[in-house]
Amino acid sequence: MIVYSKINPQRKKEFQLRTFIIDDGGKFYVIKKAENKEAELFSNNFIDKYKLLLNNNFPIKPIEPKDQGGQIIFPYEEGDSVSQLLLRLINSNKKEEFLDVIRKFYDTLKGYSKENLILSDDFVKIFGKCGLEKWECIYPGCVDLNFDNIIADGDGSPKKLFDYEWTYNFSVPYKYIVFRAIMYFYVKNHGAMYSKFSLMELFDILEISKEEIPCFLRFEYSFQCSANNGFEKSVSFDEYKDAIGSVIKSKNSGGDSLFKKYEAINLEKINLAAEQRKQEIKMVSREIKQKDNMIEKKNEEIEFMRSSKFWKLRKQYLDLKNLFIGSDR
Repeated sequence: MIVYSKINPQRKKEFQLRTFIIDDGGKFYVIKKAENKEAELFSNNFIDKYKLLLNNNFPIKPIEPKDQGGQIIFPYEEGDSVSQLLLRLINSNKKEEFLDVIRKFYDTLKGYSKENLILSDDFVKIFGKCGLEKWECIYPGCVDLNFDNIIADGDGSPKKLFDYEWTYNFSVPYKYIVFRAIMYFYVKNHGAMYSKFSLMELFDILEISKEEIPCFLRFEYSFQCSANNGFEKSVSFDEYKDAIGSVIKSKNSGGDSLFKKYEAINLEKINLAAEQRKQEIKMVSREIKQKDNMIEKKNEEIEFMRSSKFWKLRKQYLDLKNLFIGSDR
């Protein structure tokens, strides 16, 4: 039984996946499958991404997927996500425990990071280029380390990773991954967060400097443009930078408004596409009906011919002919 279903209609077609959670007699599974033919390669790469993370001793253990007829199946893991844990701590005003959890996340990636590396051409193609010539990076470059994708251990450490579709076979600056995890958690939960910490306070605690932030925003904007339909047309980089900048400086919810704006514009596009599809279906239905009418007319003509005197005489002639041919044998 399906208990949850989600699609990513804002993504480009080659990245569109449908996610299900199913209840199979009390056992739960997560299923991901391509929404269209163009996304099959992206979906099928889950197995390779799992092996890439596992073989490189990635510090947050990926949950093993299985491919069953083009569907990627994960066991449903019990336990709080890091996001759920952080939200519970901040709602209970346990600020020190909250900071302890995000420091453990930061330390996990920092301890795994490699020495300064020049960003590859493959990285630049997707995320752009900005700032330093060399960055401290992690490999493989998994940018899917948002807090709602990670199961927390008993002490709040990041334990298991259950979504890693945006994993790349090249290195990615580890602080950028920390930046986007903190930024998205803060924007999503600004109502609970703004009175406890500013976003800049959290960046300071995690050693993300003011000089690095514009580069990380550029990386993230370029990534969103590469993954989503029309993102660069819906939201300019200046709008994106200013909205996130307003969250960083003043604790307001500008970033949330920005993403709502994009979602609203994108929803309008989706609705327009759906309406166009509906019109196409109507047109095809009319064509099918016209062809059905033509077939029906032809059938009526054939039936008329068969009932005519000429057709009956022709049938008698053929029957006699077959009879004589049969007697020759």
